[in-house]
Amino acid sequence: MYSIKINLLSTEKRKNLNRMIYVQFVKNTFVSIVIVFCISGITLLGAQLVLEEYFSEVNNSLAFSGDMYSGQNKKISEVNDIIKKTEVIQDIHNLWSQKILELGNATPKNVSLNSMALNKQKNEISLSGIAKDRDSLLELKTNIEKLDFIEKIEIPLSQLTEKENIDFSIVIKMK
Repeated sequence: MYSIKINLLSTEKRKNLNRMIYVQFVKNTFVSIVIVFCISGITLLGAQLVLEEYFSEVNNSLAFSGDMYSGQNKKISEVNDIIKKTEVIQDIHNLWSQKILELGNATPKNVSLNSMALNKQKNEISLSGIAKDRDSLLELKTNIEKLDFIEKIEIPLSQLTEKENIDFSIVIKMK
């Protein structure tokens, strides 16, 4: 069944009533939005208070632990500085013992070394000794040139003209 609607209001009053309904709807919507904002604001203020309290507790504990470990942190910094200085020294340090060992291994049987002088400033090694023959001296030169840390080797020509029992003096320039 259909309900019967009788409209007894004039059109002007109907328009007024529709406007009032619309205004009431907008007002209720606005009030609802304001209430939601108020509740959100109160919640955020409460959260801010809780977070500020937590932040101050963390700050206090960090300040206390910072004082407690400041001595250890100072010692750690000192050790780190010593390690850095040691690394710098190791970088500029030249491992002479390894190079001397390689030079000794490069010396043929028929060559005996009498002296070895290391010049750190010029980065040179001077060798002197006796070679039984010219071939042994040339073999020594070839073996030394094969070493990876050698840049240049100098043997005076006067020593290469002798045939046997050659007293030699070699200057080795390192890389």
